[in-house]
Amino acid sequence: MNHILTEHSVSFVVNSSSFSIPRQDEKFHKSIGIIYDPAFSEAEKNQALLELVDDKFFVTSHLNLCPVIISQDTKKYGKLSYSTLRSFLPFISKNNIPFDVVEKFVNNLCSIQNSSSLLNWIVSNKILLSGDGHLFLHKGLRENMTDCFSGTIRNFVGMTNEMPEEVITKCHGGPGFYFGNFDRARSMSRGKMVLAKILLNDIVWFDCNEMKAKKYKVVKEEYSNLPVGAYDFDCEDWAEPVVAPEPKRDFRAICGLRRLSLRRRHKA
Repeated sequence: MNHILTEHSVSFVVNSSSFSIPRQDEKFHKSIGIIYDPAFSEAEKNQALLELVDDKFFVTSHLNLCPVIISQDTKKYGKLSYSTLRSFLPFISKNNIPFDVVEKFVNNLCSIQNSSSLLNWIVSNKILLSGDGHLFLHKGLRENMTDCFSGTIRNFVGMTNEMPEEVITKCHGGPGFYFGNFDRARSMSRGKMVLAKILLNDIVWFDCNEMKAKKYKVVKEEYSNLPVGAYDFDCEDWAEPVVAPEPKRDFRAICGLRRLSLRRRHKA
C-alpha cells in the first residue's frame, strides 16, 4: 500500500485517490493500525481505510463527478449532501446499477432543491432509473387509459402530458399528475397500469410512496414489479390515428337515379 507517515498526518492512496488524516483526528491511530496490520489483505486495507475518510473523499473515490462542482463545497455536491450520496452507494452496489448511469443521475439531481430528500425517497421506494439518469415511475389508470381522477387525461403509449407547475398542489390530493412505486400505482389502478419517464427537474412534489410531476411521457404498459436497476425503455411519440374521410356522395347521380325511377313508375 502507498502511504506516507509524518509527525503531522498519514496519507494514503485508495482507488487512485489520495487521502490524508491529520494526527489530531481520532481516526489517525486507527488508520496506522490498519496500514501495518499483517492480518489485512491489500483489498481489506483499502476498504477499511475508506471507511475512515470523510464523506466527500469517500464519494469522489467511487464516482467520477464534475471537478468544478466538487471544488465548490466540502459538504455538498451542488445541492446534494455527500453524506446522502455515501449512503446511496451500497444501494448502487446491491442492485448492480452501472456507475456511468449513477454519475449521470447524480449530475442531474445535484441542481434540484431538496435533492437529498428526493434521493432518499427514490431509494426507499425502489424507483427505477433511466439510462440517461432520470426516472421511470408507475401510474394507475382506468380501463380506457385515462387518469383515475378526472377520467379526461389520456395516457396512451407515446403520449407526453404537461401541466403548469403553478396549478399543481404540493400536497396529497388536489391537481397534479400522480405517480408512485409499483404497489402505490397498483392500488390506484382501475384496470390499466403504465410506466412513465419523468425528468428529475419536472418533479414538483413527493411524499411517502407518491409523487407529482408537471410533465411525463408514457413509455409502456407495465403490470409487473420490475427489479430495481437502470432501464432504457423508449417508444415512438404518439400520433393521433388518421381517420379516413367518408367518400363523397354524387348527389347529381342520385337525383338522376331518382328521376329515372319516377319515370319508370309513371310509364307503368
